[in-house]
This record gives sequence, C-alpha cells and structure tokens, in this order.
Amino acid sequence: MATPASWDVVATVKALPEQIEGFWRHHLGLGAARVFLFMDDPASTYLATDPRVACVRAEAGGASRPPAIEDRQTANATRAARISQSDWILHCDIDEYLDGDEPVASVLARAAEDVGALIVAPAEPLYESFPASFADILAARHFKVKVPEVEAAQAFWARRYGEMIELSNAGFWAHRRGKSFYRTRLAREGRTIPLHGFSHARALSVGQKEARGGLRLRHFDALDFDSWLAKNCARVEGTVQARLAGDARNALSRLIRDTLHDGGLDQAKALFATMFGIDEPLLAEGLERGFIVTRAPLILGAGGAGRGRRIRNGDG
Repeated sequence: MATPASWDVVATVKALPEQIEGFWRHHLGLGAARVFLFMDDPASTYLATDPRVACVRAEAGGASRPPAIEDRQTANATRAARISQSDWILHCDIDEYLDGDEPVASVLARAAEDVGALIVAPAEPLYESFPASFADILAARHFKVKVPEVEAAQAFWARRYGEMIELSNAGFWAHRRGKSFYRTRLAREGRTIPLHGFSHARALSVGQKEARGGLRLRHFDALDFDSWLAKNCARVEGTVQARLAGDARNALSRLIRDTLHDGGLDQAKALFATMFGIDEPLLAEGLERGFIVTRAPLILGAGGAGRGRRIRNGDG
C-alpha cells in the first residue's frame, strides 16, 4: 500500500470572515497539512485561529500586484508551492470545496511518480429553494456534474435554461475544466502554477491526468447572493479584471447586471433561481442519466464547515 501523500491548499481570498473560516476548516478536516490564504483585500485584517493556516497580506497599490485577478492567483499559488513542505498543493478559490469518496492523501499517493498534476472536476450546486444565507449555500445536496457527452448535457440543460444555455458551458455557468493538485516540486523547478491546469504541451510535459477517487470541487460560484451580484457587476463595470472569463461568461455577467438595474432585486433573485434551481421532474431525470449527483450537505457549525450525513452515493 502506498504511503499517504501530504497536501496543502492555496487560495486568493476576498470574503466574509465566516466564509474564510468555513473554507480552511473544511480543507483541514479533509487532511490538508496547511492552507495558504492570500488576502486579496488590502484592508483585510483577518487572521486564522489555527497555526496551520497562513494568512498573507496584500499590498495596496504595490507595484508587484498584477491588475488581473487571475494573474494574482497564479503568482500567489506559485509562491505558496515554492515554500510548501508537502508533496502536493491544490490551487482553488474560496467558493470551491473539495469533495471525494476516498481520503485525499490516499488518492494522491496512488499517482505515478511522473504525474505532476491532477485535475479535479467541478460540480455546480442546484438548490431546491432559494439559499438565503451562507449556511444554505453550503447545504446544497444536488450538484450538476461534468459528463463526456457534451452535446447531450447541452440539450438536457437547455430544457431548464432556454436561450440562456448559449451563455453556459454545456450547462455550467462557470468553468467545466476544474482545478488542479500540483506536485510542489514543479514550482521549485521554476514552473508557474496555473489557475486551472497546464495546457497542451505543458500538460504532457508534467504528466497531467484526471483525478480519481471521486474527487470533485463543489463550486458554489459565490458564497451568498449579494456577493454573486457584486462579483458580476464588478466585472461589467471594470472594478474587477477577469481577463480569462471569456465572451460567454462576460455576456452572462452583463445579463445579471442588466437584470438587477432594469428589474430590481426581485428580478435578479428570479434569475438566480432559474440558473441555480432545479424542479423535481428534471432532477429525477438528471440523477438517472448522470448529469446530477446527490451528495451530503456541508453543515456550518461553530467550527466552520463540516460534512453532513450522506444522502446518496451519487456516481462517486
């Protein structure tokens, strides 16, 4: 049996204190050795209460601070990987929670020595009622998952989204590519740690593979409705630069901003409900066809986010 691998997590963070705490407590609970949090808000004074969590301050107006969020994330992840003492590091966002059917360390330990990166597929939440709080966001039980049959997924989700399907990625509102674990030695060898994964020749050169063991990232896209609105409006108004968002994602952000401005808060909530809700007939069919899985909800307690009771095994 392979010796379990050690692993860390790195994220560039701008969120409420309870949301930050929920993130690091969740990943420490899964076995992460350390969590590196790069505070993207220069005014943040957040400090974690656990010594295994490193909170790194941003410098307001610093010449070394890249204007685009993706470039800051890449720089921060590379810095963390270079100083990490673990075998692997997961680069993800504050609204992404790792999930799996096996211990993470065991899954990583089974990777061949020439595999330098493991991509973890995303899973997007589907709410049975409007999530009024951070706790409601984490308590999602049903998740949209990536399947090989892209055209079938597109057709299935078009029945829910209508013409808005053209603003999605085969039904996903955010990325379908996932985020990755990287061997920390890659950074020490001089490689930059990317946002999602290595592309093309670089992927081949590091032996990038898909993660096994049922590993997925629950990608909530935002940790509350207000921050979902704020994020999309900021992208349209240019106060946040997301240069890798793509045409469809930028058009979706404009739709969200215009819906809020033209129809008010109630219409914006209705749009959110259309995008992230699910009705019973489609839910049952999606579960049967493998487009949707059911997972145990995450429960926000006094110590942060913890795993709830397993509802259904899903497809792993």
